[in-house]
Amino acid sequence: MAQVFVLHWKPDEALPFLELVRECGHSCTYEFHDGGQAFRKIKARPHHLIVISLAHKPSHGRETAKALLETKATRDIPVVFVDGDAAAVESVRKACPQARFIAFDGLRDILKSLPA
Repeated sequence: MAQVFVLHWKPDEALPFLELVRECGHSCTYEFHDGGQAFRKIKARPHHLIVISLAHKPSHGRETAKALLETKATRDIPVVFVDGDAAAVESVRKACPQARFIAFDGLRDILKSLPA
């Protein structure tokens, strides 16, 4: 079972993300309000994947991802950004070129590819 971290700024909108992770047979940790807290949770417990929604507060997601990707203990964890408008996606893509960018509909395929 893979450990997936979900960072979303709206708890009610995050529920489909959490349900999908669990439906795909994985364990899920999450944060809804604080990128710094998300960073600490991820650093404290190994994760196989980090999923960050860009639907709200994309700059917060970008900064959290940059910190994770620049930290030795977390830089090898794949980061997937989900949704967001074109301007937000482009801004985050420039800051985090090694991350993947998908629509929510593509998340299931990524989750299915993780170790059971």
